[in-house]
Amino acid sequence: KWRNAKSVKLTRIELPIIVDGTTAENAFQAGNIDVNQTPTPPVDTPKWKKTKFWKVFKALGTYFYGFNVKSITDVNQRRAMAFAIDRTQIVRYITQAGQAPARGFTPDGIAGGPTITKNSSMPAKAQRAKAREFMSKVRNPKRDIELYMNNSPGHVKIATAVQAFWKELGLDVSLKVMEWAQYLQFLGPPPNSDVDVYRLGWIYDFPDAYNGLVLWLGDSGNNNTNWKNAKYDALVKKAEKTPNDAARHKVYQQAENILTGPSGQLPIMPIYWYTFTALVK
Repeated sequence: KWRNAKSVKLTRIELPIIVDGTTAENAFQAGNIDVNQTPTPPVDTPKWKKTKFWKVFKALGTYFYGFNVKSITDVNQRRAMAFAIDRTQIVRYITQAGQAPARGFTPDGIAGGPTITKNSSMPAKAQRAKAREFMSKVRNPKRDIELYMNNSPGHVKIATAVQAFWKELGLDVSLKVMEWAQYLQFLGPPPNSDVDVYRLGWIYDFPDAYNGLVLWLGDSGNNNTNWKNAKYDALVKKAEKTPNDAARHKVYQQAENILTGPSGQLPIMPIYWYTFTALVK
């Protein structure tokens, strides 16, 4: 009963699931698929951006790194590592698809986003002096860092850049790449004790900040950080009982502040806010 149904000429739609970016790209080039929503390999992104097929859509989602707080226990080290990352370079030279450096975990496009991320302190560009200052406050820094990710070329490129950023802090970073199913088992929760830092992303199921903030409850099955905070949990629970949008957004802002604010505990460090890309004929 769609208003424009008479204009639809298709009699059949096939939706093949192709998880590998290069395979999907080849299928699109060969004419076997008409729309490719599998992310293209970063090395090919500049080529596709010059064509009429390239489409970019804003998304509600966050690409982030998580800490195992039982391994990297000092918040000053977590803050130093977060401030050493140059998010602008990552989105400009690696992802190249219009992503925005993340100031906090909650995407700016969420209703109330500017209010919620008001105090978020993740810098768009690396603040090396401040990162070194944070690091100088750490009594027993963890120097050998195991950084885990699943096996996608884009994740490895980002991790290689982060490895270089953290080397400036005197950290020796080893990159550990795993198959997706094995990777999820390794992260738990709780994460394997070998995990110091890991990469994940979250695309929102519905457009409310609650859907992201609930991940970091102490008993959440998505919380792979070993971090628990009773005050944070109480704020998220309070938001559940706050039907007024403006009032609820203020509660979200208090919770986000505990995550990514100037005095936040940083069990996670947001990297960028997602976009969706597609190749469309």
